[in-house]
Amino acid sequence: KWENARRVERSQRGKRGKAESGLFVGGRPPYGYSVDREAQGGLAVNEEQATVIQRVFDLYVHKGYSIRAIADTLAAEQIKNHSGGYNWGKSSVARILANPTYAGTVYYNKYQRTNNGRKLIVRDGDKWIAIQVTPLIAQYIYKEAQRRLASNRERVRKQPARFYLLSGMIVCAHCGK
Repeated sequence: KWENARRVERSQRGKRGKAESGLFVGGRPPYGYSVDREAQGGLAVNEEQATVIQRVFDLYVHKGYSIRAIADTLAAEQIKNHSGGYNWGKSSVARILANPTYAGTVYYNKYQRTNNGRKLIVRDGDKWIAIQVTPLIAQYIYKEAQRRLASNRERVRKQPARFYLLSGMIVCAHCGK
């Protein structure tokens, strides 16, 4: 147990050092990039996939497509996903839209495992290690996508799962709900 704990600690220290030196640390690189130690941040741009990323953001921000419509469009046009298949899931498109890597910054040490490694929680922002990479989209496009994602999240949260005849007509005088 003690030797295993030492090995884990050494491994984490090495990864942290690599991230602090400005290189990508992790397994599979984000869609649109490939691992290259000589490139900025340790990630080289995959031109074919980068055009897909730019198209996803264009469809979402400028053309107003929904996440489902983007996934359906990419699948209909037979564009390969990260695994090499042609089926695009809504969650894959949503992850692309929420990923700050495409605006030029990868974060290491963002999450921490709890409950014996079963649950991920977000660490405080001061513990994150920012790694600069070649951006695939402009910063303002990324921010607009984040604004729209947050707006959609808030709108969905306000919609009830079921319809009630008296919904919104009866209000508690004590708490206001």
